[in-house]
Amino acid sequence: MVEKSRDSAGYLLPAELDQLWDAARKAWPTVDLERYRFGRFVAERIAATARSATLHTHDLYLACACLDGNQAALHAFDALLDEVGRKLRHLASSDDVLQEAKQRVRQVVMARADRPAPLGDYAGRGELGGWLRIALGRELGRLARRGARDPITPTDELAAIADADDDPETLYLKTHYQKEFKQSFAAAIERLDADERRALRYSVAERLGIDDIAKLEGVHRATAARLVARARGRLVDETRQVLRERLNIGATELQSILNLIERQVDVSVQRLLDV
Repeated sequence: MVEKSRDSAGYLLPAELDQLWDAARKAWPTVDLERYRFGRFVAERIAATARSATLHTHDLYLACACLDGNQAALHAFDALLDEVGRKLRHLASSDDVLQEAKQRVRQVVMARADRPAPLGDYAGRGELGGWLRIALGRELGRLARRGARDPITPTDELAAIADADDDPETLYLKTHYQKEFKQSFAAAIERLDADERRALRYSVAERLGIDDIAKLEGVHRATAARLVARARGRLVDETRQVLRERLNIGATELQSILNLIERQVDVSVQRLLDV
């Protein structure tokens, strides 16, 4: 930590920077962050704080590296978030809700076209773990209010993409088989494994691009793209299989419904995932 003196003008002397940088590197030995980058990041927060403020420079080191996309830093961030999640487990109605809240908090490391990464707002005046506790607690509260207001299953947001772009044939089929279609689509999502469901949630519910998914998963963007493509393909295949099992109709009408799935679900997912 560093205390901001009354005479500070928002910069660090070389000796001070060396000391803080060395200490931060010892705190996060797997995270490699350039000395100058770290110094500039800390100096910006010194300039923005009260004169007597104490900054948690070890945590600023990790935050800066996360914002730069450093994979070791992102893994350390996830470990810290997991630790915070264990402490707040009592606030979640289920493990799935806790995981969803953590997924939402993980997005603080990502910039969007319309805003910088929220983690950039972390000023270092408190511990990063405390900052994450506030963020995770807020998300758990939002999910609890959403559940009380409008109970939904974890698959409902994904199943909603089956309602896109109705044409006359689609409208006819959905009018007659709407319930079976939606139930089959939701059942198909349940057949996906955890990685595939997570990929679809990132892509569909959260509207994240491949680069952001790769950052969250700690993998190369090509690996992330394959995961999303695999999840999309399995979603279509499983929906078709569930409908075959549930519907007792003629081969011609069944084929029309299967074509609908191929045309509506696959195209909708592909457009939404943007891979």
